[in-house]
Amino acid sequence: MSQSLHPLIDTFFESNVLQADGPVFVDFWEPRCRACQATRPDLDRLEEHLGDRGRVISLNVNSYPDLAHTFDVAAVPTLLAFREGDVTGRLEGARKIGAFVNRVTETVSMRQAA
Repeated sequence: MSQSLHPLIDTFFESNVLQADGPVFVDFWEPRCRACQATRPDLDRLEEHLGDRGRVISLNVNSYPDLAHTFDVAAVPTLLAFREGDVTGRLEGARKIGAFVNRVTETVSMRQAA
């Protein structure tokens, strides 16, 4: 983590992302980004399918530029997957995020049907 982060932000991110039980998906977005707005329903669906097994957290890059810089977020939307404090996946762009969410939710649905 960056030494320059505000202590409250650092504490929130540490406890809710880096020390979380289960996977955490962090959505880096920006309010004027239409592609970011287009991914919101997909991310809501992902969070619904994860239930209590994981979570989705959205961070506005304008409000949290230090976090965006720390994780080399140069474009929005960017979705980072965290597990046990490590970045385990990275997707940039609405199409990639939408395809990923579709794959995850289909896999979960298939497992529940079996």
